[in-house]
Amino acid sequence: MKKILGIYRLMRVPNDIAIGVAVIIGEVISVAGVPNSFFLILGFLSGFFISASIMVLNDIFDIEIDRINNPDRPIVSGIVALNEAYILSGMCATVGVYLAYLLSIYNFIIGLLFWFLGVLYNWRLKKTGFLGNIIVSLSVAIPYIYGGFATGNPAHLLLYIFAIMSFLANLGREIIKGISDIEGDRTKKIETVAIKYGLKYAAFVASVFIIISVIISVIPVIYDLVGVLYVPPVLITDVLFMYSTIVIIRNPSKTHSIIVKKYIFIGMIFGLLAFLLGITIK
Repeated sequence: MKKILGIYRLMRVPNDIAIGVAVIIGEVISVAGVPNSFFLILGFLSGFFISASIMVLNDIFDIEIDRINNPDRPIVSGIVALNEAYILSGMCATVGVYLAYLLSIYNFIIGLLFWFLGVLYNWRLKKTGFLGNIIVSLSVAIPYIYGGFATGNPAHLLLYIFAIMSFLANLGREIIKGISDIEGDRTKKIETVAIKYGLKYAAFVASVFIIISVIISVIPVIYDLVGVLYVPPVLITDVLFMYSTIVIIRNPSKTHSIIVKKYIFIGMIFGLLAFLLGITIK
């Protein structure tokens, strides 16, 4: 049971589910209805497994950082062996990319490209700090457009609005994560915004991206692109986002950044719910 829980944590299953749901949202938007179950199942699973592979690789490459920042992580604590993690990541990548191929050649290319970027990020680009943050945030944004390609209609405006909102919110979260991980990142010479420019500057920049995401969240309502049920969950998202910016700007400490990261993640989950309700119930 301990091993299963360790694998669950290693794969970061809630994050993978969020990626899979984002793909489904992209599919629903692109066809203005419920797609064929073939697209729904393969879209969700391909996004889920490609994400899971990258998440596992993140722990593999971050062993030394996690010894300082997160000593309870599965590999560092010995719950999952390093060779087991490599096998798990490889299996997830194979399944995810193969399912992407079954969807379309475009999904195969996107899936393979972002898996490769994920590997590159964990291997090299993470040390660049802000560029690495951008790569991670693009990976969070692309599932909506990936879903559009799966059903053959990637040009819908709402796909890009949701993708931009997710990109900006996650970019802010990644910068804040750099505040919470500053001790381990400094030992590995990772040039995060927090390390290069200071905690206050990092908190300010992160907050700007998050606030822009909140502003953009109003656009679908103004232009009547979503149903009324979009509003309640997106309000919760926006409140959590705005509260997070206030907290982190007032006190950009490691303790507060850890709390704020969780608030933003919860806000993003409510954002997914808003997207889903807004496009399926009008």
